Amino acid sequence: MRIKIDNILDLNDSNLFLRAMWAEFRNQFGVIAWGAYQPAKYGSTKRIYLGNLKVGEYGSFLVSLSYGQKIIVTGLNFGDDYNQCLEELSELGIQLKNPVDRAIQHRHHPKIWALAVYVSSPKCTIAPYFGNLFEILPDKPNTFLL
Repeated sequence: MRIKIDNILDLNDSNLFLRAMWAEFRNQFGVIAWGAYQPAKYGSTKRIYLGNLKVGEYGSFLVSLSYGQKIIVTGLNFGDDYNQCLEELSELGIQLKNPVDRAIQHRHHPKIWALAVYVSSPKCTIAPYFGNLFEILPDKPNTFLL
């Protein structure tokens, strides 16, 4: 099964889409896992084979990305070239297409979750530190909030 992707404009947009897609797959299917994650790029066919993806009760199948110039994603391929094991209108085909559609729509607006946890440092107190998406705040001696 092939899903054509038209709206990706540059490499950054491709990366945002791929992150959103894997998040949507996890939301749709719960646990997804790579039976064999072995990415390989084939320039002659402009395809990156990622490996075999295991999706819940459906088993595993080959996943690859088609790309245009500068590795901008133009399509997703589920199943192999010789034995297309997934039909687009099958139950699984529809369930794979839905998260891809949501990822295309939501790639620029990711859900950001906040988590605060107290961590103890047995040796010393850690100084305050701020990054783009995290901060470390001292709380008590040898304890800080991450």
